[in-house]
Amino acid sequence: MNPTDQQLLHQIQKQDAQAFECFFTRHRAAIQRHLAGMVREAAATDDLVQEVFLRVWTRAEQWNEQGAARAWLFRIATNLALNHLRSVRRRPQQPLEMPANPLLDEEEISVPAWMIDAAALQPE
Repeated sequence: MNPTDQQLLHQIQKQDAQAFECFFTRHRAAIQRHLAGMVREAAATDDLVQEVFLRVWTRAEQWNEQGAARAWLFRIATNLALNHLRSVRRRPQQPLEMPANPLLDEEEISVPAWMIDAAALQPE
């Protein structure tokens, strides 16, 4: 007999690792798809899946028994994804700058290109 999500969460509240493993196995793929659709970045999706189930393990006592366990799980996932997307948006995007060429000295930089070309054309 398969335990219900509610039964599993009751056991997870008591730190039952087998119940957590069953809950994780049952819901991981759906949470992965949900987060991938929101975040659209594989590495971030994987990190968020881990964070979702870490929250289930550490905050199972916050689950309201009147609510559906699956809805609670998806709410955790959605909130984490939205937080991630907000933090990505807030990160300043710096334009890439070309590093200075250490092989050129100051004098070569200030010489006009036509002078360099003319010097190359003169016979030795």
